[in-house]
Amino acid sequence: MADLGLDERAIRKIMSVPIVKSTDMDPEIVGEVKDQVAMLIDKALPTKNWDDACKQLKQWLDKKAGAPWQVACGEGFGFDVTHTTGNMVYVFYQSVGVLAYKV
Repeated sequence: MADLGLDERAIRKIMSVPIVKSTDMDPEIVGEVKDQVAMLIDKALPTKNWDDACKQLKQWLDKKAGAPWQVACGEGFGFDVTHTTGNMVYVFYQSVGVLAYKV
């Protein structure tokens, strides 16, 4: 892999904001999802308790955008899902991937 000349501090700064890898949602809601993801992952990161982060994000999305939402959080996973058009977001925050979609 090419050396980009980034030191550890620069890499940590880049990773300190949620990065949307894939979405087909309204940009306004995506911004709110990114805020929620950052808050929940920050709370879950020390214990790596992804289950609670997923449950809380699912509850928030169910209230915000109507049920039923599915949420997966963790390190090192891939996905291939069928979802309702306009209701999928895949976000990376720090070392954690978060996938939320509506079936």
